[in-house]
Amino acid sequence: MADRTLGRTLWNLFLALLNATLILVVVSLALAWGVSNNLRSITADFAQNLIDVAPLRDEVAGLRTEVAALREDLATVTAAGGELQSAALTRLNTRAQAVDDKLAAMNARAEALMQDPGVLIDKAVARTISAVADQAGALATCTPENPTGASL
Repeated sequence: MADRTLGRTLWNLFLALLNATLILVVVSLALAWGVSNNLRSITADFAQNLIDVAPLRDEVAGLRTEVAALREDLATVTAAGGELQSAALTRLNTRAQAVDDKLAAMNARAEALMQDPGVLIDKAVARTISAVADQAGALATCTPENPTGASL
């Protein structure tokens, strides 16, 4: 009992607090490192998605030009008194209009994504937050096995 003094007890308490603080700092740094890695992968995926959207927009514009050329050809055949019947011509014009409308909708969506990439960012961040929450939930429910086999 002679070894136990108030000063020694306070010193041991200080060392224990310092040890706990250092452990918390290490855990916080590890979590921050993991989050930064996730953010880095999100940024890379987002940049790749933007690169993928730009050629799509150009391709849609090219298809719209081709549909317009098809319409002009149909109009030329009709004006020249071609062999197309009016019902067949109407069906072709209706199909060309439907394709043109779909292409216009695709082009509008691609333009919206290019003008406001925040939508892609929001979706990517939401997906990452969901994944991190799932991982944290799995860690929170993690309990050590009881060596006796009895439930806790």
